[in-house]
Amino acid sequence: MKANPKQLAATLLTAAEGKSGAALDETVYAFLEMMHGRGELHRTREVMRAVDTQWRKRYGVSRVSVESAHALPVKVQQAVDKLAKGADVFFSIDPSLIGGARVRVDDLVIDNTVLGRADRLKRQLMERI
Repeated sequence: MKANPKQLAATLLTAAEGKSGAALDETVYAFLEMMHGRGELHRTREVMRAVDTQWRKRYGVSRVSVESAHALPVKVQQAVDKLAKGADVFFSIDPSLIGGARVRVDDLVIDNTVLGRADRLKRQLMERI
């Protein structure tokens, strides 16, 4: 009986729990070998989408990105990493934001940049005209 993508994702997450580096690479490789042996390697994309969904259920968040006008201090980056435990966290710099930061947590966007505030103000003023 073939497992559905949700079951395969749960299996991979359980096997990978607490692993990192070479141990995690070996676990993922063994999982892909198992899928290949079962003739299910063509389902990898489905399983990866299911992994993302399962990850969110287990840890609450799967991806966090922080975009700022200037480099964030290391302590701030460490605090974000700690708050987003289990998520992929990405930091980037975009000088066009002028100041502040834009945070994306999966599909939620929190824009507290100077550019974002200026755009919101412009929209509000245009609505009154």
